[in-house]
Amino acid sequence: MDELGSVQARAPGGPSDAHPPGGPDRTASSGHAVVDEVLGSLERLSELSVAEHVTVFESAHDRLRAALADVDASTSTTTATTTA
Repeated sequence: MDELGSVQARAPGGPSDAHPPGGPDRTASSGHAVVDEVLGSLERLSELSVAEHVTVFESAHDRLRAALADVDASTSTTTATTTA
């Protein structure tokens, strides 16, 4: 590891903080089923070639955007109903 890499590894938010020892906690739930499913789909990245990662990331992005759109739509509907 070069000097810069060593400094980054020790810095807060650096690579050593990215995952706790033993890896990220995969048992924790976000509280949102779609988010948990998307996070689960990312776990298989290590089994895929880097070229295949793009497809997985695009799918994850699309699913998360759709989930946010659903939240926005339900919030808009709730707001419109309560103000009418």
